[in-house]
Amino acid sequence: MKKMLSAALLGLTFVASPALASPIDVNKQTSSVFGTQGWKVTTSFFAAGMPDVNRTNISAGAFQLTASGLGDFIAFCLQPREWLDLNVAYTEGTSLVDPSLSDLNTLAANAFFAVNDAISAAAFQMAVWELAHDAGDYDIDDGLFKITALDIGTDSRAAADQAQTWLDLVSGDQQWANNAQGKNFLILSANGTQDLLTNIDNSQVVGDVPVPASGLLLLAGLAGAGAVARRKARKAA
Repeated sequence: MKKMLSAALLGLTFVASPALASPIDVNKQTSSVFGTQGWKVTTSFFAAGMPDVNRTNISAGAFQLTASGLGDFIAFCLQPREWLDLNVAYTEGTSLVDPSLSDLNTLAANAFFAVNDAISAAAFQMAVWELAHDAGDYDIDDGLFKITALDIGTDSRAAADQAQTWLDLVSGDQQWANNAQGKNFLILSANGTQDLLTNIDNSQVVGDVPVPASGLLLLAGLAGAGAVARRKARKAA
């Protein structure tokens, strides 16, 4: 059993560029994109760009999605400036480059397993937005991306504080860097919609409720192992 778990974790695969693969149709597990448990927090943010984007009263949290051949999975969006459109087919891969890519991997390898309620899910989403949109300057309430709903005592403030704690560890904690070695997560990408950082489980159906925190990293490992197997199968075909 221990050898199987080690193999799964070592099999994590963070695709560095869009892969030549069949389109993947991604759908909601339930009527809500956040599933029946609804791990999300209402917040607001600013994202610099052409034009700048200010979004108020939006939901940050863990998407609960499913795809034929991939099973059910939890996902977080990479682009705060895009809306989620599940009518667009996805493929494995991402156009992100370092430092965003490696720092996202460090966050995922160390904090994905800590997502176990609405605030931690929102915190992980906020941190993902910051890493993907404001490379090298990881301040959750300043810079090219920032959370603007920071009233003391709110869930948004609590999530932003947790996100900043994780961002500080991504930036300067050697143990987090060491933990991320050989552990990479899968990204699904598509034009005209949010790219997704996922923990797809190819070995079993998880159901429409997010898996316990203790299982998240294992699911990510199994997802990576499955992605490797699919790419090898395509090359052999």
